[in-house]
Amino acid sequence: MEKESVVVSERYSVPLVKFVSLYASAYGLMFLFLDAMFWDDWFVNFTLNREQTLQYWKDMLGFFPTNRFIEVFVLNRNPVAFHIVIFVSFFISGLLLFQILKRIPGITEKSNVMICTLFLILPINSARVSMATIRLSYSLTIFLFAWLLLVQSKYKRVVYLSLPLFYFSFLTQGLVPFFVLPCLHLFYIIYFVKHRSARAAALKALAVLLSGGIYFIMMRLLDPPPAARIDYYTPTLSGLARALLFLLLGVVVLWRSFRFYDFRGPEKFGGVQMIGLGVFSLSLGSFAYLASGRLMNFSEWILNFVPNASDWDSRHQLLLGIGFAMIISGLIDLFPENFGRLFFKVAVLFCLVFNFIYMRDYLLDWKKQTAIVENLRDLPMPSEVNVVMVYETEASQKFNARGRLIRSYEWEALFEKGTSKKNVEVIYSGRIDCLGDRSQIPDTLMTIDALNSNMKAIILRDPGIIVGLEKINPCNE
Repeated sequence: MEKESVVVSERYSVPLVKFVSLYASAYGLMFLFLDAMFWDDWFVNFTLNREQTLQYWKDMLGFFPTNRFIEVFVLNRNPVAFHIVIFVSFFISGLLLFQILKRIPGITEKSNVMICTLFLILPINSARVSMATIRLSYSLTIFLFAWLLLVQSKYKRVVYLSLPLFYFSFLTQGLVPFFVLPCLHLFYIIYFVKHRSARAAALKALAVLLSGGIYFIMMRLLDPPPAARIDYYTPTLSGLARALLFLLLGVVVLWRSFRFYDFRGPEKFGGVQMIGLGVFSLSLGSFAYLASGRLMNFSEWILNFVPNASDWDSRHQLLLGIGFAMIISGLIDLFPENFGRLFFKVAVLFCLVFNFIYMRDYLLDWKKQTAIVENLRDLPMPSEVNVVMVYETEASQKFNARGRLIRSYEWEALFEKGTSKKNVEVIYSGRIDCLGDRSQIPDTLMTIDALNSNMKAIILRDPGIIVGLEKINPCNE
């Protein structure tokens, strides 16, 4: 193959031991509940059988069937395998990002290490504990690997291999607008590093960008989502307006931060430039979510710090890590060196503590779920159970990780796993409408209580769950 000099800013290696140690400290508790299921996991990977799961994903996603092949045929819907892939994928993404940033000559080794460290351990996307996020995790890894292939300069023809990898990664639709970043990186290398003409650089970057857009449109036309899912994939007017406004802000901040920067000189990016890149990256990473009506409020941007909001929807934070990490790195660079170093250490400690707490909460949540199943197996079953009403005490509710709500289909799956009774409807409401739909009137009450305090539950890894079942006739029929 034809070779050129490798475009790398500096010859330095990845601090692997540091990355492994910090990442394991942040998320290592996941290995204590590798068999866990949360949210959609119960429906897709427990309630549905293998064939139904294949059809479910075929109907839900109008894209290349990567997820059906990997999740059903390769991993066989095994929770342990899923969580290991998720854990490893996010770590590999951090290593790939490190190699990508090395190919931006303006980024120093210090900034690269800070950005990738924060990217690995920022307390965002806590929904990674769910099996259902596996396509998000490996899609991001595939995308970053394709990005690295696109901007490496040793083997010219490898750029063509990067394109199908980008297309496969578009299974996660938020990556489609994020595709602008590697295309701009390609322009930067061709024009400012290789000193080719602006026209040649722009044409090549634009061709790569358009190829992704054409693929996206073709797949939506050839294999569109079903009518029931059209709204899910269709941008809202207010969402699109916010997304475009934020993107405009990102472009303005990026332009102003590099306004007086000499791209052809030896000068390295400073804090202002890193903040500009971070804001622009955030605007692209959030574009698809904003356009579809998500991440609309400030609280949704800081989901991990808002009780009852930081559960399943935190998956929308998938592409925000790079931007946040760059902004924090840029702020640190603006501080005096000693204070900046201290600030970074405090930020790392903050991330580790919060991630540890979140993973601990999910561990206790899973222990609660398994205890409910075990209790149900030991209880005598009332006859003719059709509709079950769940009542949880406050002592039990406090073990719902991050204050999350357990959905009805999760309760139904837990009840089925513990009793082997199928097609039992579970309602989670303290109100019974005796004049409404008769099929919604419960005939069985399931009470959930917890005996252990938070501290005792943490030490024993046992919330002390007690489950009760009794026949009820609330409407005195």
